[in-house]
Amino acid sequence: MRVPNGLIHHWIATAFTSNATIPQVLAAFRECDRYKDVYHPGVVDSKPISGGGEEDRFSLLLVNKTLSTKKAI
Repeated sequence: MRVPNGLIHHWIATAFTSNATIPQVLAAFRECDRYKDVYHPGVVDSKPISGGGEEDRFSLLLVNKTLSTKKAI
């Protein structure tokens, strides 16, 4: 897939959450359309692509701001 001036990342993350059930964790994870509100200003846009079953796909537009440069990831 060509993405001019862009990057496609595929990664797996691990986190420890105490006193949470699997349904609670999945419900929070699947609210990716709210990531732009929760993780602002680093995430400027977020939306689900597909979900359910064993795989969830979503899109994030991340911004990295430093003193000398701004870049979207």
